[in-house]
Amino acid sequence: MTQSVLLILLTAVATWLIMGALKYVPRPFKALSLEEKEAGRAKHIGTQIDGARDRASMAEVERNKLALAKAVKAALWVTETRLNVAVPELLTIAQLWMGQSKLRGKKWKAPEGVSEIEGLDDPESPWAGWNFNDQHWRIEAQWLPAIKGVDDDVGTCKVLVDHEVVLDMTI
Repeated sequence: MTQSVLLILLTAVATWLIMGALKYVPRPFKALSLEEKEAGRAKHIGTQIDGARDRASMAEVERNKLALAKAVKAALWVTETRLNVAVPELLTIAQLWMGQSKLRGKKWKAPEGVSEIEGLDDPESPWAGWNFNDQHWRIEAQWLPAIKGVDDDVGTCKVLVDHEVVLDMTI
């Protein structure tokens, strides 16, 4: 009787081990249909595109941060060098050149190196232009109507050299 119990017990353990081992045997490869293959390729391409978009957006974020840092640095430089005060003042002076150069009988001489003075003394959008050392300079302003509570004029000023904007600022 002990032998039969032992034989039954050994058979049960062997069966349990064999059945457990058969569960983990990989199933034979099933050939995919054309639609399943195409769906797999589309999923793979979608994953690649998502990765490329993420990498591109990170590069764009870095570019935007760099551009913002440059803009802040330029704004600080304009303020520290007081160009926000000097450029409108130069425009006012250059407009006087225009009037002085056209007065008859008065001996006025343009600053050294300045020639071909032109301009318009419009209260809302004055401008002045001149040649200096073979370069054409032009300052344009666009003044906005007075804002209540603000003592100074508000507007934009552009400095152009040889017809290209080199400074564009809001004052």
